[in-house]
Amino acid sequence: MPPLIPGEPRYLSNSQIELLLECSWKHKLKYMDDISEPMNDHLIVGSSVHKAVEVYRQAQIDGILGEWTEEYRNEKVHSALDDEFDKLVHDAEHGYERDGKVLPAPGMIWSKGVFKENARKLAHKLAEAYFYCVAESDLSSLPKVPLALMETPITIEEEFYVPIPNVDNWFARGRFDMRTATALIDLKTAKQRFSQRDMDKKTQPSFYTFAWHSYSGQLLPEFRYHLLIKPTMSVWSPSSGQPPPENISAYRTAVQATRRRKAEIDWFEDYLRQQIFQIEANAQVRRPNADFCDYCGVARHCKPWLAKPGQA
Repeated sequence: MPPLIPGEPRYLSNSQIELLLECSWKHKLKYMDDISEPMNDHLIVGSSVHKAVEVYRQAQIDGILGEWTEEYRNEKVHSALDDEFDKLVHDAEHGYERDGKVLPAPGMIWSKGVFKENARKLAHKLAEAYFYCVAESDLSSLPKVPLALMETPITIEEEFYVPIPNVDNWFARGRFDMRTATALIDLKTAKQRFSQRDMDKKTQPSFYTFAWHSYSGQLLPEFRYHLLIKPTMSVWSPSSGQPPPENISAYRTAVQATRRRKAEIDWFEDYLRQQIFQIEANAQVRRPNADFCDYCGVARHCKPWLAKPGQA
């Protein structure tokens, strides 16, 4: 994101909002100073699985699933997963092109004990879980079926870019993974189900419900997470260096729902404006414990003594 220019449109995404809550100084480094953060295996696994599911849901919207055999479906989604996985690793290690410009390689960080092919295999097993594991749900209205057979999408990967009220040239920007007649749905890979407290305090349901309300004037009844849950540590530890379990029973899926009412959305609009005022005033500061906080992808710019030889 380029420096602030008066009169130029700017935007906030949910990722930015989450980062502002975590560390407003890190937000400044990434989105104001344009410092890139290395890619990691968690993001690559999640993005690859997301691409596989997108191929399936697009075929559903196009009305051609009836022409697909199970074997053909699996071939399509797993091929899309591999293509996305390899692209993301390549871009992280070699750089990539965006808006006509070649951007430098941000680098790649693998978790302790995680090898590339083990990460790839985990992504494939999570994609299998989407089609073969019956989803856990607290919603009695939903059938006991795998996530792939749940919900009827109206749109997928629907981009939004809506103005934030009462501030000039600021927009909320993002993409709905899937929208049905009654809910906005986001696909996530996770270690475990969210607690109700987590569901209540997450910014994403607020941000996306605000965006949809701004766009349509309506509040959809629910925001739902479709979760692909990794094996528990007692079953498999990524740091072991061993490949993830073959048995699909080691994986779980779940649907969890929350909702945001009009009063909450009004409050959230005001919260977005407060963040914008902070950004425009260049008032982003380091966390009080910044000198001792955990390592992050831009730490060497926050703490120069962490820089390796040859790094800026």
